[in-house]
Amino acid sequence: MYKLNLGSGWSKTPEDWINIDNSTNARLAKYKRIKKILYVFGLISKRINSIPWPDNIKILDVTKGLPFKENTVDCIFSSHFFEHISYYNVKKLLSECYHVLVPGGTLRIIVPDLQKLIEKYITDMKSNKNINNEKNIPANILMNKMEIFEKNTESDNRVISVIKKLQGNKNLHKWMYDEILLRFLLEQTGFIDIIKCDYGVSSIKNIEDVEEANRFNDGICMEAKKPLNHPI
Repeated sequence: MYKLNLGSGWSKTPEDWINIDNSTNARLAKYKRIKKILYVFGLISKRINSIPWPDNIKILDVTKGLPFKENTVDCIFSSHFFEHISYYNVKKLLSECYHVLVPGGTLRIIVPDLQKLIEKYITDMKSNKNINNEKNIPANILMNKMEIFEKNTESDNRVISVIKKLQGNKNLHKWMYDEILLRFLLEQTGFIDIIKCDYGVSSIKNIEDVEEANRFNDGICMEAKKPLNHPI
């Protein structure tokens, strides 16, 4: 039974899932000696060097397709990954997910919730609290939460800055979503039974094995099904 964890990261990668990641750190973790050399010469930070990436990560650029046959994957989970690829590639990836899922299979997506961020911004704007630090200015709080634009990188050395640009600044968000947009994209792809979900509430058994509660703080989770009557 195939279960895909797209953009898995390092913290929750159970053995019964196919955990997929294409980040620079995930790739670097496969070459431990090179990683150690980069750290010794100060080319990567102590934090990046110490992240315990597991060995069961499959390196794959999912924007180029999913290497699974049609109607062979039982469920697909993705947490805070779709916002890191372009809107065009999100639509392509949703089609790929639909293609490989079995009829009745489940797609579960968690992304930052644009509506929550905007509502928080409006609340902060209306509050009467004294602002004595630029980090507390509502506009700056919103922009930092959205993570769309490049932040101050004075702490980065020249090599790190070049690597980030070559990697297309994968850490930045390429688009933002709310319930209306996600529902529209899922419906246009062909998914049905689209619902908004809370942490741990899912048709996917043992979803807690891959899901993290803190991802729901500023996030939204949508779950959808591939129709049972889809021809095999």
